[in-house]
Amino acid sequence: MGPLPAALHFLGKRTSSSSNYCGVSYFTNLKKWTATLRYSGGKIYLGNYETEEEVARAHDSAVSKYFSRPVLNFDPTTSVPNPDRKDDVHR
Repeated sequence: MGPLPAALHFLGKRTSSSSNYCGVSYFTNLKKWTATLRYSGGKIYLGNYETEEEVARAHDSAVSKYFSRPVLNFDPTTSVPNPDRKDDVHR
């Protein structure tokens, strides 16, 4: 299998992440949660937020705009954490 296209988004929680959600990290020096996503070989900064859930929802919103088949942190119909999100999945 060849290299993956640059526009693919890394989905799922990495074991080294400080969050239970994809694209979310906690910065202790800021005491804030931060969201980022990777797109077309670059990193897009989505901002700092007070709560982990708030930043995860912001990440879901951005991922939905950039990717045609996003795997979201929250189920869009029920607003509860998405049980179908898997670790280390690419779409």
